[in-house]
Amino acid sequence: MRFHLAAYVESSLDTTNQALSAVADVLLYGSGTNGFMLPEDMDVIAGYANGEGLRSSRVVAPSLLRIGYPNIVPSQRNPAGLFTPSDPNLMDLLRNPVRLRRGERVTAQATPTVGLTGLPAVQLLWLRAGYDPVPEGESFWLPYHLVSGASVALGSWSLVTMEFDQTLPSGSYLIAGIDHDSPSGIAVRIACPGSSFRPGALAIGSPTGLGGGRNHELFYGDHLGSYGVFDTDAPPSLELLSAVARTTDDYQDVGMMRLIRIGDVGAAKRFCR
Repeated sequence: MRFHLAAYVESSLDTTNQALSAVADVLLYGSGTNGFMLPEDMDVIAGYANGEGLRSSRVVAPSLLRIGYPNIVPSQRNPAGLFTPSDPNLMDLLRNPVRLRRGERVTAQATPTVGLTGLPAVQLLWLRAGYDPVPEGESFWLPYHLVSGASVALGSWSLVTMEFDQTLPSGSYLIAGIDHDSPSGIAVRIACPGSSFRPGALAIGSPTGLGGGRNHELFYGDHLGSYGVFDTDAPPSLELLSAVARTTDDYQDVGMMRLIRIGDVGAAKRFCR
């Protein structure tokens, strides 16, 4: 897996082109409080922006001035709340990605709608450093839930433990998609053993969330390639970006992962990056 989900969250959007706070990350290292530095050249392959009072949101990096700072289009603007019952507006750049350069500072800026200041906003960027295609073979959407008792912080990636609802046969598995339902979720990332990349997707949110009301087809088709691999004796964990601080309860956060068995235990090592 060679793509990664990065996030910017702001509790109060008040001014034109206001810098959004970068959410601490395991792969991208910080540059001040509002930006990331890239460890290698990466492509922006998708973007998402949401906020009750949002007018526009854009990506800012020095190399982008070869043309100009690109805006997230379409953006999610909900005049009566943050819940989105239809497919979320998501910018899909898979066919024509925007290249960001290694070592440059990448920030997010957003502008509120006139008369709707002081409301939260979020921007998500899907960054690709390479592409690992989904192999042929049987794929199964299998349910999982979060283990109770995990603390989920506001506006940061919180590591949480997941369990599949059924015991997987011993072996190595490739993750080809995810669909996560959370009462407060904005986005979810997958943490596979042996990789610093954190591929992820929008969470299916609630009226208190900044995620979408439904998942986007980008995250359950083959478009993004592999989300990672794992052996049954070392299952993945999840990182949840939440709109509110809370503690998880069994089956409060639930989801589905699309899995393809790729071999016996140990085969996953061939796919780790």
